[in-house]
Amino acid sequence: MDNFILHLKDGILSLKSWVINMYYTKIRRPQYRNTLKFAVITDPHYLYDPEDDPEHEDATQGSRLFWKSGGKLDHFVERINSMSDDLKCVIGLGDMIDSYNSENDTSGFFDRWDNIQIPKEMTIGNHDVAGIDDISDLESGFGYESRDKNAGSRFNQSLSIDNDFISAKIILVDTTINHEGEHNARIYGYMSESVRGWVESEIDNSNADIFFVGLHHGPHDYTLNGSDYFDEDDAKAYESMVQNRDERIITLHGHNHYKQNRIAHDNLDIIGRIAPATVERNPSYFMIVEITPNGKVIYNNSLVKY
Repeated sequence: MDNFILHLKDGILSLKSWVINMYYTKIRRPQYRNTLKFAVITDPHYLYDPEDDPEHEDATQGSRLFWKSGGKLDHFVERINSMSDDLKCVIGLGDMIDSYNSENDTSGFFDRWDNIQIPKEMTIGNHDVAGIDDISDLESGFGYESRDKNAGSRFNQSLSIDNDFISAKIILVDTTINHEGEHNARIYGYMSESVRGWVESEIDNSNADIFFVGLHHGPHDYTLNGSDYFDEDDAKAYESMVQNRDERIITLHGHNHYKQNRIAHDNLDIIGRIAPATVERNPSYFMIVEITPNGKVIYNNSLVKY
């Protein structure tokens, strides 16, 4: 009965996502021509050992389906490439792999990621840094060893997208760096003064119409269900930074493992959105962010399954 109810809920959610997508792409499409779109994936938690083996001891963990992680990534890449004429880029918000160590052959993730045919960028999460002896190992493993370090991390990066009607800048922030400048695998995120200063400089040096700050840990979650998920001082300082600027700034994050995207509104009085975790259940979702010429932002769940 429990499995029946779970599948029924998944079916309803899939139908809802399809209806919303059809509504915007078919019925209201004339009003939403010339939109600027990008895709967001978070928390795929690629794990090599149980791939395609539902009987493996590490195949599942609660609702996390590790044995489907490779197949879901295959479908994700296929979906992205099929939409390549419509999407400007793909961003990853961390926990792209479940752990970076000798027991998890991560080449399966990067072989798939490298097959994406549009511009792409990612930052890292707590699971990405789990098991590493030195951050340089992760930098080389992710192909970031030649990137510039920004505010202490090569995973602090940005990219700009535009069309003839509107422009956006996406600033990706590494929230695994503590105040001592060390990467750690805690569920607790940080955004130190130097990182906030770098984010502001990225905004100052851009004429974009709208800004998205993408990170793994969400500053909205500095307290969540009685647990600490983000440094409270950092979260409130970031809130103040956003509130004191004239630009339109939207925060996107992962980490929470929700099945579908949802508004981030707890604790902080700034605009935020939580992307769906791809490792959760099957089917699962990634997120399409769509910006209309007049600046309206639409968040759609897009199906990925195995």
